[in-house]
Amino acid sequence: MNTRSFRHFVNVGLALLCISTATELAGATNYYDQTFTLSDWEFTYTGSITSWYVDRILYGGTAYYRHNHIYLADTFAGYRGCNRWKVPSYDPHTLGAVASIAYSARVMALSNDHVRLAVFQNGVCYSAVQTDFLVPNFNISYVTGYGPGMPSWTRESPSGPPNPDFSTSGSPLQVGYVTYKDGTGTTHDFYITQLSVTFNSVPVATVNGSVVLEDMVVAPTGQVVSVQLFSPGTSTLLGASSTTLTASGMFTTTVLPNDTGPYDIRIKSDHWLAKRVPSVTESGGLYAVSTGLTNGDIDGDNQITIFDYSVLSTYFDKSASDLDWNSVGANGYRPSDADLDEDGAVTIYDYQILSTNFDKIGDS
Repeated sequence: MNTRSFRHFVNVGLALLCISTATELAGATNYYDQTFTLSDWEFTYTGSITSWYVDRILYGGTAYYRHNHIYLADTFAGYRGCNRWKVPSYDPHTLGAVASIAYSARVMALSNDHVRLAVFQNGVCYSAVQTDFLVPNFNISYVTGYGPGMPSWTRESPSGPPNPDFSTSGSPLQVGYVTYKDGTGTTHDFYITQLSVTFNSVPVATVNGSVVLEDMVVAPTGQVVSVQLFSPGTSTLLGASSTTLTASGMFTTTVLPNDTGPYDIRIKSDHWLAKRVPSVTESGGLYAVSTGLTNGDIDGDNQITIFDYSVLSTYFDKSASDLDWNSVGANGYRPSDADLDEDGAVTIYDYQILSTNFDKIGDS
């Protein structure tokens, strides 16, 4: 299964926090910031504190981003710091729906400091509950587990949607982390470096198809077909694309779905009824589908009815030599729309096609 990755790195550190649910694959897009400079970050907080500052320090030649605060209240219920990395965003619309997120960082703390993975979408900060990691007195610890397949988010911002949207309709996502501390009236002295975040997208679905456009008397070269991917047995549309056929009726297209396969694949073209092929699985990196489409749907409503007959009757005996062949008439259709066999004329042969398939309905 082809998985594309989008990865951020800041590369230096001491103690290691590692939160991961996906293996990094070849083709990852990497961003590096080896200095961890203040200008690369934006810091906000919620709750009550008596003092705070954020700065950059060098420890053993390594740059760390330091947070120092004194709390007035229990920080789990009160203070949280949201830290946003101002690097290029991951855009699900162009890079694909997020399947999982891998996260790691090197951190130091005085005692009982917590750190979580955070994502920012439309200015709203969310922390991932599964990545809550306690940093006790500089000890080295490892934890694993997080991905949108098991989401549990805390919205840190005062308003906004309750959860981030990882689908292809979601807005761009930026990454960061949230810190907080156990206890009341205590000092929070937290250091972080080597932050790594990898967005692993839902794989691109490559669909390889063979389509027979029934009753067409010429080669289907350039004929447009729509390709839709559905969750099997449901009306949930996961992704769509359009492409053209070769002279032999073949096509290959890629789709950015919102979930992994298998898929029900629905094919539709012009005046042919839609056909839905169920539960197509990946094989050799491709989703292969082969089907034939029934002719006669002139008005494009995915059924062959009296309305299609009406359009054909209106344009009977029209041909490609007529000046209005491709002009839309008062009924909203062109004479060429009624040329079901694509031979350049509306004739008795088109009537025969419509009559044979009358009352048929395409797959939803």
